Amino acid sequence: IAAIESAIAQAVASPTDATEATVQGVLQDFVKALETAPTADAAPSTRAVLRVLQADDITGPRLGETLERTIFLQGGIAARSVSAIQAIRARVKSLRVRVTSLIAFADDLGIATPSERHRPELGVMFPLSLVPEDLGAFHREMKQLNHHVGLLIELLEGTSQAVRLVGLDSDSWDVFIEVGAATAAGLAIAIERIVALYKSSFEIRLLKLQIEEKGLGPQAQQAADDRLREIVREEIESLKQILLDRSRIEDVGRRNELANGVQPALEYLADRLDRGVDFEVQMPLPSPEAGGTDAAPPHADTDRRALARQGAAVSQLVRHDKPVLSLPQSPSQPEGLTFTGTPSTQPS
Repeated sequence: IAAIESAIAQAVASPTDATEATVQGVLQDFVKALETAPTADAAPSTRAVLRVLQADDITGPRLGETLERTIFLQGGIAARSVSAIQAIRARVKSLRVRVTSLIAFADDLGIATPSERHRPELGVMFPLSLVPEDLGAFHREMKQLNHHVGLLIELLEGTSQAVRLVGLDSDSWDVFIEVGAATAAGLAIAIERIVALYKSSFEIRLLKLQIEEKGLGPQAQQAADDRLREIVREEIESLKQILLDRSRIEDVGRRNELANGVQPALEYLADRLDRGVDFEVQMPLPSPEAGGTDAAPPHADTDRRALARQGAAVSQLVRHDKPVLSLPQSPSQPEGLTFTGTPSTQPS
């Protein structure tokens, strides 16, 4: 950041194409370095801590985005960019001091601090507007989450494991669950496809509204409804097969038993996303050069791309205040989570 600050000061003092190119070059090098920083694939629970520290915009790749916005405030390098960069540098220094103090405090108390990169995590973010006042209903919701995620963990990891909670966040009802690498990859693929399903379903609903406005009759409207149900059914079936193909269960009988629960689990994820719940998967993947038992598996590149796409897909998803997906009625439907009070983020 000091190098960027120095380059900007030079560009302000002597504004030429060469000095501006120097700023761009130093910034691009730094942004590239941030992409491989440990916070680049920080777990959802870690980012929740960074939000508490008001530091989520000055760590990992987001620091690069913050710097780029700050430097080019007016579409070019401005004199006030220097003071803005100095302010960011001061925040980073302050964060370093605070984190160092927290680690020293933990050491004094004998609390172990993580020495390795985080395990894969699934973050499930319930907006406060969706959380019922009746905690009994939310307890039942957590039991369903535990059941469906537990089933997918067993299917994809090959062994039955307890669903391990690794964190909670109080800004919204955010639940962070530790999962294995195989589960993280499978969930990333499912979430990305469900988001795409949500978008395509909404487009069909818009078409149905146009049909109604033009008065084309009930047959055309019914055709749109039928198509909605068909694409949801086909996509859930396709996703089910993808997850079954990734199963590590060797016992055929147990695999068949779990197969019966895959569709309800996928419908649960789709239904909750439809109601405004966010899902996020993070998984640190070792580089292919690592070698040994920690080397990236053959499908690591595919999984890495799926992880990147699902994160971007959820963050860019425009939510609507009414149901979009045509899901079948099932016991997975919540007793307490409704659409009441859910704000629409549809741009005006």
